[in-house]
Amino acid sequence: MTTEQISQDLMTFLREEFPGQGNELTEEMNLLDDWFLDSLSIVDVVMFLESHFDIAVDRKDIIRRQLPQRGGADPLRRAADQRLRGSHDRPAGQPQDQ
Repeated sequence: MTTEQISQDLMTFLREEFPGQGNELTEEMNLLDDWFLDSLSIVDVVMFLESHFDIAVDRKDIIRRQLPQRGGADPLRRAADQRLRGSHDRPAGQPQDQ
């Protein structure tokens, strides 16, 4: 799966599950402030990423201070891309340590 496919799947999910209020969703958009996702929505996005791409998403990829600083969907897309490419220590589907 290419980076573009990951991005497209993620953006399609966000648009379908969390329709914007007159805004056009971009990868750089702040999902928490400009696309109006809340903490429960972020959980839904993580569940989508983990099930759709068969990966495990780390907490560090989704903490609030990271999403606005790195650009909206981009850190989520990068996390999925890294795990799909095998650049993470934990195998896909293995639960994260508590």
